[in-house]
Amino acid sequence: MPLSHALFELTASVSERRHAHIYARATELRNLVTTPGFSEAEAFSLTLASLTDAFLEAFRTRVFALVARAYTSIPVRLVETYLGLPQNKVLSGMPDLRELYVFHILTSV
Repeated sequence: MPLSHALFELTASVSERRHAHIYARATELRNLVTTPGFSEAEAFSLTLASLTDAFLEAFRTRVFALVARAYTSIPVRLVETYLGLPQNKVLSGMPDLRELYVFHILTSV
């Protein structure tokens, strides 16, 4: 898959707010740019991988903040979908937000 196609797929998923697809597309993009031989310039590959990781972190933080404001309680499965993480990663992977919101919004439905 060419880089332009991977970027288009990720952008389309973001604009359509298809959360589960966003994480899959970002993973595909990261796998593409970290494949040996992707680029002759290793710095280019590392930069794209870092940008993809930064995008995912910023996206998850923003989505988590929006979910925390929008819901008084929410099934854990739905949070997992919105964040693209299993429950144990939600609780451990978002330490700043966890203290503020997690125990108020997560239910074990």
